[in-house]
Amino acid sequence: MLSSERQEYLDAFLRPHDCTADDLVRQVDDSFGAPKAIVAAGSVLQGFGNSSSDLDLHVVVDDGRVTDFPVGSYDLGIAVDVNYVGQSWITEAAVSLAGVFQPPCDRAEWKARYRRLNQVGRFALGQVLTGEPAWRDWCASLADGYPRAALDWWRAETIRYRTAAQLLQATNPPLAAQRFCEAGIACLNGIAAAGGEPYVGQKWTGPKLARIGRPDLVEVFSDLLAVPYEPGQVSDYLKRTRAIVDDLSAGWSLPVDPVVVLSPAAGVQTWKVRDRHLVHRWGLRGIEVSTAEPAMWISEQLNWRGPVSELPPLAERLVADGLVWLAIEEAA
Repeated sequence: MLSSERQEYLDAFLRPHDCTADDLVRQVDDSFGAPKAIVAAGSVLQGFGNSSSDLDLHVVVDDGRVTDFPVGSYDLGIAVDVNYVGQSWITEAAVSLAGVFQPPCDRAEWKARYRRLNQVGRFALGQVLTGEPAWRDWCASLADGYPRAALDWWRAETIRYRTAAQLLQATNPPLAAQRFCEAGIACLNGIAAAGGEPYVGQKWTGPKLARIGRPDLVEVFSDLLAVPYEPGQVSDYLKRTRAIVDDLSAGWSLPVDPVVVLSPAAGVQTWKVRDRHLVHRWGLRGIEVSTAEPAMWISEQLNWRGPVSELPPLAERLVADGLVWLAIEEAA
């Protein structure tokens, strides 16, 4: 999207409130030091906002203590979220996205990667309201590489959710259906990113597909969202959505046997009870593990890595009961 288009969206949003970009800049103070750059971003700048949307301002400051500190403002009659970010953190985040993509192998790094993708995207796809020349150039330099980073992310998420769905089909069909839904949505977002809509906000999946001229995929999106609640309808949904995911990702050459990494899900603990181990999640559900099982499951806290086709039986049980977090180590 051209800068002039983003400016038009911003002006159209501000006009009914008798506000200007200069008014927005005045909402930013110097509590964390003088701003290096102030960027308007979010759904409004992408053309997806409405009259009740809030407006995001992202402010670069020279303060290492700040990574993403939000301050709300309603002085202008609209909701303005001012987010302060340290210059070292945001520049390092951009560098990490520019390198060769390595899918996150644990949940904490997965969340960190998504956070970096989301935050850098605000500067890559936003509108600079004011800033030092070097920071204006930096924001402009992000535009070329960011869509590839977004596509890499959605491609890896497609593989991750598709793999989880395939592992769950036999043991937990309803959850497998939800995972196939998520795989399809990730794939659609990847198609949108490749088509010129790299904005990562999932709630705008439909509008992004419409804007790249794919009303047929908007219908596919609606079909994916119709995850059944009745057990008798799950089987048909699984067949249909698996075919959808395979069709949508046909041009991506997804791995047939991806390398996966399993690690304990949030809240998972292991208790030893006589000659057994109880692997449970928050004490609400779990499975018993015999001491005859490989010691790695206990000593290494349930971690496992390898091709999904070589998944041990115990690992399959842990997956079925939602006791591990699944990552994809090799997305290619």
